[in-house]
Amino acid sequence: MLSKLATLVRSGADGVAQARELCAALTSPLVMPLDLRGADLRGADLNRLNLKDVDLTGADLRGADLFLADLRGADLTGANLTGADLTAAELGDAVLDDANLTDANLDSANLDGASFHSSDLSGATLSHASMALTSFNRCEFKGAVLLDTNFLCTDLDSDLSEAVIDFRSTTLGGPGCEHGYLR
Repeated sequence: MLSKLATLVRSGADGVAQARELCAALTSPLVMPLDLRGADLRGADLNRLNLKDVDLTGADLRGADLFLADLRGADLTGANLTGADLTAAELGDAVLDDANLTDANLDSANLDGASFHSSDLSGATLSHASMALTSFNRCEFKGAVLLDTNFLCTDLDSDLSEAVIDFRSTTLGGPGCEHGYLR
């Protein structure tokens, strides 16, 4: 079943639509995560899909529509999300290390507990996003917009000098945050 779903999703827009119908018809939830490593999903309409725990390592998601998608626990290591729409997406505990999120829209996304090591967020919009307990080590934020953002216990060991941030409407620190810091 999982290999059939993966094949459908990889096949393009019609396949994604068929995968949606197949998932809706299932009477029990899938018990194993879907493997979409290296998948070419450029411009794919994946909005509102449950992609929880899916392996998207090295996937090409340039310009993909992931509006309200559930990507909690997904592995997006090395994925290309240039220009992707991740508005209000659930990315809690996802791994986005070495990912390219240039010009991606993460407005109102939940990034709580996610990992972004050496990721490129140049020109990305992360306004109204929740980043509690998120790790951004050695990330690029040139031209990124971070307004009204929750940085509660966030590790921002990255150069933010060229990002647009308004700390007046941003949540920093918090009780028990001995490890969260901005550098």
